[in-house]
Amino acid sequence: MKKFEHHVKEALDWEDTFPLRGKDGSFRWFLSRMNVIRDESGKAVRIFGTNTDITQQRQMADELRKYAADLSEADRRKNEFLAMLPTNSATPSPQSATPYKSYGSRPAGSVRDRRTRPSNRRPG
Repeated sequence: MKKFEHHVKEALDWEDTFPLRGKDGSFRWFLSRMNVIRDESGKAVRIFGTNTDITQQRQMADELRKYAADLSEADRRKNEFLAMLPTNSATPSPQSATPYKSYGSRPAGSVRDRRTRPSNRRPG
């Protein structure tokens, strides 16, 4: 309260955020601002002030900070995982363990070779 009183006494602009308790006992956050209006000579002639309920904005900012921390942790874990993966060509890659041939996308044995079909065999 001393800060506010000092600003009023000295005719200085003021801004502060603080919680206020409502009739139901819950607290809500407010942004309060005071602007001094001066005449041509610079003398303070009026004070204009506002009180704005910023509870929802503070809650949203807290949620965003939490999401940012979660994303940062996920990114850190991803980087740790990627750092463990092999990087040289001598180490088998995950693709080499698949049952597919390297020249196609069908499982091995699913493509019938014309040379092995009975209609293409020459009597011997």
